[in-house]
Amino acid sequence: MKFLKALLCSLLVFSVLGCGSVSAAPIKKVLTVNKSYKMEFNSPSNGSPSRNTSWNEKYELPLPETIMAVTKINGTIKPLGQAKSFGVDFGRYISFGGTWYDGVSDPLNKEMSPSASAGLRDIKISASTDREYNYYGAEVFISTIEYIEYPMSVSIAVTKEKYAQITVKEVDGNAIPRLRIMARAITDGNRELEANGTTIIDSAVQIGKTYRYHVFAAPIVTDWDHQRFYLGAVSVLIPTPADETKEIAEQARDAAREASQNASLANQNAYNAWQAALDTKKQVIQSESNINNKLDTMETNLKNDFNNRISLAENNITKKLGDVETNLKTDITNMGTNINNKLGDMESSLKTDITNLGSDINSKLANINTSIVNMQSSSPPTLIKVAGYNKATATKNSTFKVSMTYSGANEYRWKLDGGDWSSWTNLKAHDESGYFTASGVNGAGTHTVMVEIRQASTVNDPATGKPTPAYSPVAKGQFSFFKL
Repeated sequence: MKFLKALLCSLLVFSVLGCGSVSAAPIKKVLTVNKSYKMEFNSPSNGSPSRNTSWNEKYELPLPETIMAVTKINGTIKPLGQAKSFGVDFGRYISFGGTWYDGVSDPLNKEMSPSASAGLRDIKISASTDREYNYYGAEVFISTIEYIEYPMSVSIAVTKEKYAQITVKEVDGNAIPRLRIMARAITDGNRELEANGTTIIDSAVQIGKTYRYHVFAAPIVTDWDHQRFYLGAVSVLIPTPADETKEIAEQARDAAREASQNASLANQNAYNAWQAALDTKKQVIQSESNINNKLDTMETNLKNDFNNRISLAENNITKKLGDVETNLKTDITNMGTNINNKLGDMESSLKTDITNLGSDINSKLANINTSIVNMQSSSPPTLIKVAGYNKATATKNSTFKVSMTYSGANEYRWKLDGGDWSSWTNLKAHDESGYFTASGVNGAGTHTVMVEIRQASTVNDPATGKPTPAYSPVAKGQFSFFKL
């Protein structure tokens, strides 16, 4: 009886509360672009070189008009004409006033956080040269754009002051980019209301009238950016006291109907559960009797089979142990004789071999040391490539990260422009991080970093037998970059 009462209560609670619902989460999407964007600077039509040595162009990307944030731009960039340095930035271009808002530098093929990229929709392609040229620029090819789309919900309610309150939020309640929202009262002369955040209060409404609003929102980049995305329409009646009384009565009537339906369903579920429990009990009683009979028979059969197998195994083991003992005694006697004979032969042979081997090893070691010294002093390493780390070609700082592709070396040194050489440094730190840092980058314009690598080792001098440092010839390379 206690079980049936508990089951009845559980079914009643479930039928009233329901099983809940699953909320939507931010959606990860990929936009296929496959488009080139060019920044080209040409000299005047008379053919004379231009005095302008840097330029940029801005392009709006074909992003969806919704609440979203770019997380990655996949593509490439290459120089055009006589460009010496070039780059691309991801930001926001405000046409009102021609203002560029910096967002993410060098955005190609790297992850961006939604908090840093929300609201950004434009790229700025820049290039520069070191002197007057007729033509220079850069070209960016974008293959795909990865982004997060935030499903938004719009709701409207009446405050206790009888104002209309419009609320915009992300469906599953996760953190969303900083928003600016706007509502247009289309049933009241298209009045426009704006606010930063997620809520707008319309205090200009009148009791007894119905108001309909079109709602827009967008992440805030700057206060001058007024771009908005349409989220939907909502309506609300600003109720009179009579309207409120009627609404409360209707809600009470609906709640009573729902409670009656839930109680009826719970009663039927309880009866079905009771009937199923009776059927199960009958099956358990019958199964228990059958199981006891089968267990008794199995126990008797297992005991008899176990005793028979133990007796047979004991007889076989006793016989085999006797045979093994006799064979082992004979084998051990024969083995001792053979071992003594072989040990005598091996001792004589090993003495002769060890003497000869010592002479050969000393001679070969001297030859190897001589060969190593000769090879290290004549074979240079290979410096395949010197470049900016992560394909960088420019910096705004006083340092620049340099990456090398090489083989056959373990030390390097560098110098910037006409400066002094650094000390020789082991390449281990470079190989672990993928770069070394050149410092002292002062003054805007082109700078050149020169690099030398070599193989350093220690060998035994064939003449003295003492450890001697040995260095290969150096391999050289250089790379030029631009300081903005």
